[in-house]
Amino acid sequence: MTDTPLDLSPLVDSTPGLTPEARERLAARLQTLIESEQVGHVESRRTWQPASWTHRAVVVAVAAAIVVVFFVPLPHVSLFHSLVAPAKTTPASTSTVTSAKVTPTAVTGADGDLWLLGTYPCATGTCPVLLRSSDGGEAFVRVGTPPPSADTLAFANREDGYAYFEGATTVKSVLYWTGDGGRSWRLEPAAFQESQSLSIVTTEGRAYVLADEGCVENGGCKTLDLGSSTVTSDRWTIRRVPIDAAEYSVGLAAFGAKVWLIVVSDGGSSAKVLVSDDGGATFTNLPSTGMGGLACRARATSATTLWGFCATGNVGGVVRSTDGGRNFSTVSGWMRGHRPAANGGLILPLSNTEAVFQPGVAGMWLTRDGGAHFSAVRFSSLWLSDSYGFDITFASTTAWLVLGVDEGPGGSNLMWRTSNGGRTWQSVRPPTVPTPLPAVPLSHAERVGAGCGPRCADIGPGDVVGLLSAR
Repeated sequence: MTDTPLDLSPLVDSTPGLTPEARERLAARLQTLIESEQVGHVESRRTWQPASWTHRAVVVAVAAAIVVVFFVPLPHVSLFHSLVAPAKTTPASTSTVTSAKVTPTAVTGADGDLWLLGTYPCATGTCPVLLRSSDGGEAFVRVGTPPPSADTLAFANREDGYAYFEGATTVKSVLYWTGDGGRSWRLEPAAFQESQSLSIVTTEGRAYVLADEGCVENGGCKTLDLGSSTVTSDRWTIRRVPIDAAEYSVGLAAFGAKVWLIVVSDGGSSAKVLVSDDGGATFTNLPSTGMGGLACRARATSATTLWGFCATGNVGGVVRSTDGGRNFSTVSGWMRGHRPAANGGLILPLSNTEAVFQPGVAGMWLTRDGGAHFSAVRFSSLWLSDSYGFDITFASTTAWLVLGVDEGPGGSNLMWRTSNGGRTWQSVRPPTVPTPLPAVPLSHAERVGAGCGPRCADIGPGDVVGLLSAR
């Protein structure tokens, strides 16, 4: 009998939706199927039986099934693609990415951005994380990992900033600098690692650090170092500031090249103000009145305007100067209708006339007229809660963020934001960070598809023909 070649081209040509390249690949693979069948019979019988129409019918049926399977959206139809598409490698394992909730612990703002220091559950327990928001706190993105032991942030702009631990009675301070937005950190000079009350101020592209040794522990400062640097580098100029052994509390304020040191002596007498007009290179005594107590701190919003707070031991008070620190006056608005502030009060100025006051007890208060009047900052129904410690920071004069740290066991820290200077508030969704889970080895069925059976163990793109034609 004359051998008649089996021609499947009509089947290929009648298949709809195929590009010319796909038709050519399909025809070539089907021809491989036919030839493999022929070779298989030659090897088994040593003679080809062209009259075996039953066999040919099986081949045609299989080819037709391949074409149909391609156009039917079933879960396990990868056989056709193994004929007409390049081979793909199936991984032996897979990893899953999930999200972990971040617990915020500290916030700061500058130059239109907000930064958040927090922790999240990870494979090793609890991991620290640094996030940034460029939309006033509506959303945060991860930018890096904070350095060890740092619990406070101070950024000057999007790229340059500081992370530090200010020190305590028995624990020394530590200071780090970043010039790439928090992606990497560099430990700062050893002179800043001996302080028990580190202070840092960023202003007009410069940073000032005051490191006082022994002021907290011994009731009298041993040394006082003032460092200055541009915020874009960590090359510091460090100078020793002459102080009296009886002086035990020193506050730092700066605006541009103008630097103030507010020095309080033992006994709570009037504070002494030292002023520098050359970035801390030299200081002179400034005759000053109106600041006095056991500890005084000040913040400058211009070369002439300073806002301050002095603790007296029983209560504290807000003061303000408009003449560069020569005269400080108690702000009148707080004295009318408000209970006395505690020693832990804090004044946070936004401008020469605007400031937020935290009196050291529950609540925040805002003045927009230089302290003549104060109104409540009602960011939430919790604004007077004693269960939270509230911190506020400013990305700008209108974009603010409040962090409420739950001081009870098992509580969660909350945040609120405003984009219009405290007139309306919105709660902030807890930020999350992606956390990859460990890679999980895929089972045999997952690698080859359900229902394939034990024959799929060694299946590859080149073995599909043998699988389809096996009888």
